[in-house]
Amino acid sequence: SAFVISERLREEFKTVYPDMPICLLPNSTPICVAEGRKKLNERLQILYAGTYAAKEGVTFLIEGVKQAIDNGCKCKLLLLGKAPQTLRDKYGNETYIDFKGFVSDEELYQLQMESDVLAMVRTNSIFANYGFPFKLSEYLATGNIVLSTKVSDVEKYLTDKKDAYLIEPENTKAICDAIIYIASNPEEACSVAQNGLKTANEKFSIDVVGKIFVDFLRIL
Repeated sequence: SAFVISERLREEFKTVYPDMPICLLPNSTPICVAEGRKKLNERLQILYAGTYAAKEGVTFLIEGVKQAIDNGCKCKLLLLGKAPQTLRDKYGNETYIDFKGFVSDEELYQLQMESDVLAMVRTNSIFANYGFPFKLSEYLATGNIVLSTKVSDVEKYLTDKKDAYLIEPENTKAICDAIIYIASNPEEACSVAQNGLKTANEKFSIDVVGKIFVDFLRIL
């Protein structure tokens, strides 16, 4: 038997091991809040936390935020984690970016809760489409607005403008447009955040994922 984290991996396993019982097991996450975001900051705060490999698409995010600002949107970008020196050299003087570097778990939680939009912008890579971004469920669990590219099984769990804002990968203009749309439609954005928290409870909570795990073991 095997546990996999994406539909594409499950299909690969079925091809190679047609008789093997396979369970698609999403990642689980603690739910942080009882209610989602109710209002947006006057200056929209966008947060990315993670690594900076090319597959994460952070450069597209930075350029998308810049385009949104150039179009009159009031926003800023927080970048958490060890950003490469090349990125700091290129964007270090930009006033709309705050390179936070490594932070404690407590500060990470606080910054996530204070931010309006949490961004997961992976590129259309093999890695992205065979894996599944753990940060996506963690972001949803905060009750804040989630901006995500359509990679892997994202659309299996989320619907654009219902419980998250979904965009095509590697598309700077799509990121810009989504940021401007969120800032221009705060009531809708907060409703989307509320629905995202509901989806986190229904699809990624420890109890739900634990039941999938236990039920699979029981039928072996």
